[in-house]
Amino acid sequence: MGLYANGYGGINTFSTIGEETLKVPGWDYKTTFSYPLYCNTTTSYLPAGNLTLWAQLDQGLKLHVQGNTVYPTGLEAFEGEGSKWVGSVIDTDRNGTANYSRYADNTVTSGAGRTHQIFHLRGLDSDGTYETPGTELHFRDVTAYNNSVIADKEVIAGKVVTGRA
Repeated sequence: MGLYANGYGGINTFSTIGEETLKVPGWDYKTTFSYPLYCNTTTSYLPAGNLTLWAQLDQGLKLHVQGNTVYPTGLEAFEGEGSKWVGSVIDTDRNGTANYSRYADNTVTSGAGRTHQIFHLRGLDSDGTYETPGTELHFRDVTAYNNSVIADKEVIAGKVVTGRA
């Protein structure tokens, strides 16, 4: 965490991590998670008074669930295909940037934003974690620019269901 550019820029970085385990006869359960976050923002004023704002936000989720859970894992949709999974791993990262500019007299303003996200859902047929994931069941890689999707690839159970690049 910190400021730069005489206080006109700031960076925040942190990660929330944890583990939850329950061992009761017939009801073993374990979840590990990590939520990393990075945020960088800047503000700049030109001598004429023009304003520029810029920001970057990186977010992630790594979630490993194994055992008897009380909530859905995402695996339910894939268990009819002959596989019985002992756990699931979700690993997703999203990156976004945005820029806004304004003339000092407010005659011209402009802004642009871009978001990119990659998502993985994997089934574990034995012990594993998000560092050693199992079979990929769902994958998606999507990019949007100014609220319009410009690239999208989705694979479910090994079959490409969307593919626009």
